[in-house]
Amino acid sequence: MISMNCHKHIITLLDLISEFYFLQSDRLCKVEEYKVLIHNFAKVMGMDPSKILANVHPRLLDGPNEQQTKNISDDILNKLNMTVQQLKEEKSNRREKVICHPSRYQPVVASSPISLGHSDSMKNRGYIQVI
Repeated sequence: MISMNCHKHIITLLDLISEFYFLQSDRLCKVEEYKVLIHNFAKVMGMDPSKILANVHPRLLDGPNEQQTKNISDDILNKLNMTVQQLKEEKSNRREKVICHPSRYQPVVASSPISLGHSDSMKNRGYIQVI
């Protein structure tokens, strides 16, 4: 028969194991959130997200696997966070350049109106209608 003291130790151990798995799951979720943010920022700014992730840690290029779940260090999480912050800053800097110097960044305009079967008055003003 299991003594009361032994029973308490088993419950404590099970609680610790449960907490460990919860923390690992939370870390995986954070990694995935950072990866999505990095991917979105990189695509908007014309960068290669896989190169950015490889610079943080090459294992981030793979999908979640058992090896990855065991090796998510605080250092990797910090690097991911710093990378996201740097990308936010880069995006902000680029936006600021466009706002401060709009003449340098004029949008490309077609030399003639696009004909998509719209009325002549719309074509003459350079407008197109998105259908």
